Amino acid sequence: MTSILGKLIGSIVEVNDRLTSLTLPSLGKDGIIDEIVSEINGKAKSKGYNPNKNPFAVRVVPDKPDLELPKVGASEILRYRSGGRCFCWLDGDFDPDSSFLSATQIAIDNNYPNNHEYTNFSFQHLAQVATKDIKSKNSELFTIGEWENLEKIIYEIIKFIYDFLNEAGNDEKLWTISWWDAIDLFLTNLDYTLATAPPGSQDPVNAYAVAGLPRPSGSNWFYKNLKAKQYVEIIKSSFNTPQKILDTLTLIEIKFDLDELILKTLGWNDNFNSKVIVEPSLILAILKQGLNSNYDNRLLGWGELREEFFLWLYRPNIEYATISQNDDELLTLPYSNKKAFIIPLTYDHYIKDGNKKIIIEDMIFHIPWKNDGIVSIDDVNDIFQYSGKLGIEVVSVDRVKNYLIINTSITYQLRNSAKWPSSPLPISIIPSANSSLHGQINAKVNIILPAVWTSSSIVSYQVGRNSKIFVGNAQQYTIDSDEIVPIEDKSINELVLKDVYTSSIIIANTLPSSLEESSFHESQDTGFNGYKKISSCNLEDNSFLSINGESKLDVTIAVPEKDPPWLPLAATALGQTPNSDKPLEEMTGDMRGRIESLIADFNKEYIENNVIDPKSGLIQMVIPAGAQYNYEPKKLNENENVKWLCKGFNASRQINNIGSGPSQALLTSDEYLEFWTSYRSIILQLQKQLGRFTDIEHQWISRCQLHMLDKETIDKYLIAYTNLIKASEGLSIDDKFWATYPFSVFIYNSNNYRLDTIYLTPLHPLRLSWLFGCESAIKTESSINNQIVQLIEGWNIPAVGPAPSPDGRSVLSAFPVDSGSHQLFIGWSALVYFDNNGDVLEMTAQAGAKSCPGGSSSGLNDGGVGAAVRDYFNVYPHQSTFSVDLYSSQQNARSKDLDDGIVRELSSLIDKRGHNLIGGVRILDSLNREGEIPDRDETLAMFNKNRENNAKLEWRRYNSNNNNDIRFVEDAKVIIEREAGSQKGSMPLWPIKRFAVRTASPDGSSYQLDFSISEQSGHSWHQFLEALNSVELSSGEASSLKVKVPDIEMIGINEGPKWVVTGGVNIDPSSISKLLSSSNNRPRMLWEWRPPYFQTKKEKFGLRFDRRAYNIIAQIPPMFKDQICKTLNLSPEKADEVFRNLGFNGIGLSSLFAMGGNHATGALGFHFSYKVLGLSDALKSDNRCQVIIPLDAADSFLRALTKSDKYDIQKRADLLLIDIDTGDNSSTIRLAPVEVTHRNIGKKVNYPSLNSSTVTEKIKQLDSSYTVIDNMVKNFNQNSSLSLSSFASIIDAAFLLSGQDIKKNLKSNILKNILAGRVSLACRRGVMFYFQDQPNGNSTKPFVWHPGAHGSNNVDDCKTCFGVLFVDPNLNETELWEGVGGALKGQVDDVFRWLFDQDSSQTTDTDDEDESSIETDVNNGEADSEGEVEIEEVLEEIVDIEDENDVSGSNGNNDQSSDRIVIQLGDTIKDPSDEIVWDPFNLIENRSLMNGHMVILGGSGSGKTQTMRAIQFELSKFDIPFITFDFNDDFIDHDFLSNADVELFNVTQGLPINPLSLPIDPHTGNCEGHHMVNQVYLLKDIFKKIFSLGDQQASDLKNGIQNAYHDFGIRGTMRIIDENTPLPSFSDVHNHISANQRLLNRIEAIFDLNLFNNTNTNMDRFLEGKNVLRFSQLPGEEIQKVTSEIMLVSIYNALIKMGPHRGLRLAIFIDEAHKIANLEAVKKLFKEARKYGCAVFLSSQEARDFDDTIYANAGTRVILNLQDMNDARKAASMLGDAARRNELADIIKNLLPWHGYIINNQYTPNVRFKIKPYFERVE
Repeated sequence: MTSILGKLIGSIVEVNDRLTSLTLPSLGKDGIIDEIVSEINGKAKSKGYNPNKNPFAVRVVPDKPDLELPKVGASEILRYRSGGRCFCWLDGDFDPDSSFLSATQIAIDNNYPNNHEYTNFSFQHLAQVATKDIKSKNSELFTIGEWENLEKIIYEIIKFIYDFLNEAGNDEKLWTISWWDAIDLFLTNLDYTLATAPPGSQDPVNAYAVAGLPRPSGSNWFYKNLKAKQYVEIIKSSFNTPQKILDTLTLIEIKFDLDELILKTLGWNDNFNSKVIVEPSLILAILKQGLNSNYDNRLLGWGELREEFFLWLYRPNIEYATISQNDDELLTLPYSNKKAFIIPLTYDHYIKDGNKKIIIEDMIFHIPWKNDGIVSIDDVNDIFQYSGKLGIEVVSVDRVKNYLIINTSITYQLRNSAKWPSSPLPISIIPSANSSLHGQINAKVNIILPAVWTSSSIVSYQVGRNSKIFVGNAQQYTIDSDEIVPIEDKSINELVLKDVYTSSIIIANTLPSSLEESSFHESQDTGFNGYKKISSCNLEDNSFLSINGESKLDVTIAVPEKDPPWLPLAATALGQTPNSDKPLEEMTGDMRGRIESLIADFNKEYIENNVIDPKSGLIQMVIPAGAQYNYEPKKLNENENVKWLCKGFNASRQINNIGSGPSQALLTSDEYLEFWTSYRSIILQLQKQLGRFTDIEHQWISRCQLHMLDKETIDKYLIAYTNLIKASEGLSIDDKFWATYPFSVFIYNSNNYRLDTIYLTPLHPLRLSWLFGCESAIKTESSINNQIVQLIEGWNIPAVGPAPSPDGRSVLSAFPVDSGSHQLFIGWSALVYFDNNGDVLEMTAQAGAKSCPGGSSSGLNDGGVGAAVRDYFNVYPHQSTFSVDLYSSQQNARSKDLDDGIVRELSSLIDKRGHNLIGGVRILDSLNREGEIPDRDETLAMFNKNRENNAKLEWRRYNSNNNNDIRFVEDAKVIIEREAGSQKGSMPLWPIKRFAVRTASPDGSSYQLDFSISEQSGHSWHQFLEALNSVELSSGEASSLKVKVPDIEMIGINEGPKWVVTGGVNIDPSSISKLLSSSNNRPRMLWEWRPPYFQTKKEKFGLRFDRRAYNIIAQIPPMFKDQICKTLNLSPEKADEVFRNLGFNGIGLSSLFAMGGNHATGALGFHFSYKVLGLSDALKSDNRCQVIIPLDAADSFLRALTKSDKYDIQKRADLLLIDIDTGDNSSTIRLAPVEVTHRNIGKKVNYPSLNSSTVTEKIKQLDSSYTVIDNMVKNFNQNSSLSLSSFASIIDAAFLLSGQDIKKNLKSNILKNILAGRVSLACRRGVMFYFQDQPNGNSTKPFVWHPGAHGSNNVDDCKTCFGVLFVDPNLNETELWEGVGGALKGQVDDVFRWLFDQDSSQTTDTDDEDESSIETDVNNGEADSEGEVEIEEVLEEIVDIEDENDVSGSNGNNDQSSDRIVIQLGDTIKDPSDEIVWDPFNLIENRSLMNGHMVILGGSGSGKTQTMRAIQFELSKFDIPFITFDFNDDFIDHDFLSNADVELFNVTQGLPINPLSLPIDPHTGNCEGHHMVNQVYLLKDIFKKIFSLGDQQASDLKNGIQNAYHDFGIRGTMRIIDENTPLPSFSDVHNHISANQRLLNRIEAIFDLNLFNNTNTNMDRFLEGKNVLRFSQLPGEEIQKVTSEIMLVSIYNALIKMGPHRGLRLAIFIDEAHKIANLEAVKKLFKEARKYGCAVFLSSQEARDFDDTIYANAGTRVILNLQDMNDARKAASMLGDAARRNELADIIKNLLPWHGYIINNQYTPNVRFKIKPYFERVE
């Protein structure tokens, strides 16, 4: 089927002598782009182009042989750059260079449709050409009016689809790809449906059904209430699975009493799930359902659905209510992922009146509700939904802050014989569809009903991640003589816990009795009626709870049936028990598995014999490196005390400088025996777990959950280890070395007799304690977030250790080592030997002729692999082959984690893109990566799983290679040295992650890492810290690592690959940016930097720990750099500075591309923001700093800390600004989101007003991030190691990205205080930086803020209000590029003080005396105490704020006078002394009118003209300019003109306006190409409507106007139209239509009268003076109408150019307005003129002359005598008393002259008054 979208776009493209380009996204199909090319070439034939030989339009594709025109290979395009040409390509098929781009005019780029308004392909234009195309095929289908409605409907549908796809965001593909697909689908099927339909058989509104959308409600053409955001939420919640769709349709049938809906017949259960997998989004899959198989039913089915159905389905996000009894809190227990409330029932609540009810009163529901308004009992009577036995009666309702407070009585209906509820009862709080609260509330709460006849043990127990509840003794009961009698043999007191090995439980009990089971510990928490809450405890099988000696609860624990995780740490996080199956082959084949088997055998004998033989030594094993000697297992308690696990090697050989093992003195010391005694206690406690594994050889410590150990036992083990090291220090250096590394494996280099690597097993005291701490940290959490858990990292515990060295210089340094299959060996760590002479760390690849665990010195593991591959194919989606380079700069042990990650991700890639990757996947594996490559057969099996055709896979080793797509840098060749440092490191109580302080050298060539931790750090696990320092401070002083930043070649970022991925352990964004800025290779930039635990992607392979940061470096697209340069006319050097600055701060191309819109303006906006934020030093001190982090990186992590996922992830601010004020023992941290906006590039336009959509939409994004941050602050747990480490990770990342020289001590104290829980957090609502180049009027603007809900102007408003800082980059060039302080610095200082310093008042103003200023004094008082302000409240008040603090410029003519204009209209009839006034801007009494517009209705002689004259006369006293449109010569007499100081202007002289002048966009302030297109169609529509032109005549006129613009070089595709560009005049239009006599006959009078060529006056006369425009002399109504409408359009455009204005700057009077009242210009002025300081006054003789739009937008209505009864009735209906309508109509019909009614919000509902006419005012 022909792509109609492609055809329409092709029809719009002009065939001319220019070079044009169209870039479409990678759609996955060729239909659209091929049709575009075909349509263009079809048009081009008439101009001599041949599509097969010399096509005008060519499609650029990747080079391949035998391409046929119009397809052209990318390397061949130079041949086609002569003459006119249109180049079309799919994004990724062609990468144009800068010379190509500079020579072509971009028609569509890959930002479309985001930028549709600025192209010739606007949605409105698409709708027009689509309608025209259908009409050309079936012109008789609709009437003229229906064709016009169809065009409007098509536009609305295209826009609605755009809005909801944008709202839904990206899924598998960019959402813009879904838009192209959906619109092509819609337009193609619309053409199919309408092109051949019989006349009258279709309704234009059927287009909604064609699009797969519900019809608008009632007889509306457009959606009245349904919003895109609501639609997305409805689809995601109610249309996400086949069954859910069918259930939803059934609910609609029931609710709206419908027959079975036809949409059910579309085969949802047959193929919908497969369609969801294939399509890029769920919404697109729904739109396509039934298209091919059942099109007619699809059309009928969607036609049955209505807007109101979807509105009924819409539910807000679920929130949770709470319950209290009066003011007393109820006891709660954990339930699901929330909590349940225990209703304090006793037997006294049982009502013995025969009704068999339990009733408890004064149960107060606290329900979240953020709307305004008054709520009555009737509104909430049906709000509760619950099971049949429950009953809830509403007693009263109130509102407190953001909650509904509903007082109820709860009843529970008993039966003669029934079972008491043994689990919580859910209550849903959802207003019905008929309720006034519908769609505003969606809440839940769970209640627990204890049995009332006995003590009731209520148990909350955890299964997996959720908590469940069991109500003990909830047995069968019966009613006997009105008494409740339990049936004893039906007692339920056994709890069976399934799917868990052990369970943590909480018990609540009604009796304060002693608890006899020793595992239960009584707490102090109490509730009603003796309820006690018993602290959490661990249960084992067959436990019981007994009270007063009587067993109340038996607990049986069942082993889980599903496969649990292998890794105990993961099992603990998931609330499960580790897998107890036989280890996998890759586990037993791992060196670490073999060693753990040897230790398991040793443990068995040690436990059995209870004697330690000194021959066992410290369980230390040596394996020679390489393949010369084969590995041989040995018993660990025999022979020498150091075991050499190899064959044929002289075991007496000593390792250089440390001998052959510990001395006998050490092995017979008391400390040695103490060490083994403490170790035995640990193994004994683990015996039950180890016994789960049948084979002794598989009883590995790595498989045990260590949180089962007592901390006291762990502490004794750590103390014994520390004492052993201290004892060894008195013996020898050798002994100290051996004492430091018990339970370790030493890799020995047999060539130089040197130690290469030490592997610490999980039984090493530090490693065992780290694992114990990680699991303990998880177990102390009430709920676990997988994302936060994944920050657990311990490869650097310890970070350094003593090494064999005669001079003491040599060091062992931690090396990130693979954690093995399923991360089972995460408890192992590695230390690598180096001489401390500027060495590069190297891992041994083989030992004992077997592979050693590998790793990556850069820290790269599989965390960065998936993100890099996914992002790469979003940028280059149509590659036919894919090559991956696994790179290492030197010989090193390969990382199996990296290999496995590559295989997994590429296998997934083949699944998704195999049809495109016809050339397959090529993996180039560096020969420097030593060790076994992945097994060929296993790899191929994974690649080809579930695939019919085998994938092409090549895995090849190489020595040198540059030509590839992605390079993964395993070994970064980073040079490190150990040197003296200071104890600036830190970690939380449970050592889940350590933090070092990084300090860069002055020249940036290296940095120092201080990781050692002081006893004064606030760390309270002193046994662990003392043991750690015994190792790391073995030389007696603190250590640091000096890391030298390598050059580009050393880390693999050289010329060849498109992308380079490296780990972030020793290479950070600022280091990479320094390297890239000094490189002469092809420009590259950071694509993405992100710690992987900041990501939200769900892992397919379970929880991943030890995840590390990574960097992705990409080539900078030449087009992007050119955009940067062109945007602000920058030099290439300044563009490079932008890239460098962004890279330093972690802003990568990925973040910019994710923003959508113009990437260049986004890049510049971020660049300027960092420069602006760097200017301020107002709050900096030795103890205080401010840092920034991109919210794109940290947002999801902040959301995880809130423990909620309900926030809108599509809306967020750009940056997080953090103020930290710290001392030695506490820190205060304040967080504020920052929104960045860069608009109106190079255009002289006004700053936007505060109530413009530009500002308010950005404020909503600020509010979204504020909500997240504020909830994080409120939920922050200062006793949680996970929460503290999570927040410290954000601060540490901000330090890493900070370009400031923050002192080492300050960084250290901040991190120490956070991790010790000595931190106070606060949230500020944030600030927007609005960058605009060369604005009109004030060229710089001060900092302003929005007052909060109660008019407060306190400094504390930073808690309730949003700030805005307007900046002109052009004016502040030296500050923004060179960092030199100036006026802007003072304003930025004000921003910081306002946000973070609550004790500073501020006054901000501009420096230029000729420019308007804003002065705001801020009260130092306390903040409002009435609670938080919602964003909606803030936005509602912005209009008032604008009146007080207008920030718009207006060419210097913007009079911001605050004088009120009060005009007496007359007096009330009841009391002549009571004046009636027109007072539209009454701010003092808070009685400001909606606007200053007025409608005056009155028949001939009623006084309406006298009223108009009176108002004009009074306005003249205020010197307010006004324009009167006079059609009947009622305002031209000399006396009036003289008295009111008015000038008369005869329109026949010609107006000083050019109908072809171009307006500016009121939101962007720009004049752009699409404005020309809009003006063409506006003029066409004006003339068509007024002169009743036919379609062809209108089209000819449109073409004439358009060609007149083209003659002056103005086209719709132009980005910017310079304000000095010459414009055509209306006479130029005449030149283009002069041959069309039929058209000229209709409109020639316009040209004959020369109405628009008056050069003797200018428009300023009408805007600044008082004028009457005399239209009466023009021939005929048509000429009067067209001239007046064009004049009104010109006035409106002039107002926009002048900018928003507070108060009144111009009034427009139109007498006898029925002549032009329904012109679009009049309606537009009524809707929008108010914000530009304009009031419009209309008068007419009939109420029916104006439509509802006019009345709805009139701030004041005056009704005088109306003789026609129909008019009188219509006017009476406005008076607000429907019951007296006929009576009032009679009164109106008989009103005396000058008598009437006034209606506005100052005179409600109306006031009868007598007007003081003009003639009385001049007497």
